[in-house]
Amino acid sequence: MSDSSELSSEKPVFQISTWLLVLPLLVLVVVFTLLRGPSLRKQPSPGIGKAAPQIDLIRLGPDASFEEFQRLAERRLTLMHFWGTWCGPCKVEYPELDEVVRKFKSVPGFGFISVSCEGSSSETIEGLASKTAEFLQSGNMEETAYADPKGVTRRSLAERLELSSIFYPTSILIGGDGKIVGVWLGYTPESVPEIEAQIRQRLQDH
Repeated sequence: MSDSSELSSEKPVFQISTWLLVLPLLVLVVVFTLLRGPSLRKQPSPGIGKAAPQIDLIRLGPDASFEEFQRLAERRLTLMHFWGTWCGPCKVEYPELDEVVRKFKSVPGFGFISVSCEGSSSETIEGLASKTAEFLQSGNMEETAYADPKGVTRRSLAERLELSSIFYPTSILIGGDGKIVGVWLGYTPESVPEIEAQIRQRLQDH
């Protein structure tokens, strides 16, 4: 009787002792994650300094056709943006980005390539063009957009960014030397202001 009582009284002590050891470790892990998270997200992208992705795009519209984009090398700065009408964060960011693009539209040497991406493998060029035009027109936004029907440009960019596939939305800045100078993966409230600031700085510096 006494033996059973002693065992039952010792068990909670063991459990409490275990938690006293584990709890501080859990707290340290949480604190470390919170402190390190922002700094890790601020690490430079591995794509910075690499050549621009291979561009194999088709212009969306009634007369859809492939374009060579030879002018890319002649520009001082090009903003390339990958997005989709099916992507919630993309639809939030795009109007903000459109306002920025309008500010620099008349600046010599600046270009914008908007790549509207399909939501599924069954998406047709006609369907993609219709959805893209409808979204852009709904916000009175610039209506020139392109598609990457073979996925060549996206695979090329993912390779340069050392990713298995790109995020949506994704924006990159390409300098006059044809190299990537800025990368923004996904959408945050700070993304578009950062893009605008870098465009403004680089255009002033050249």
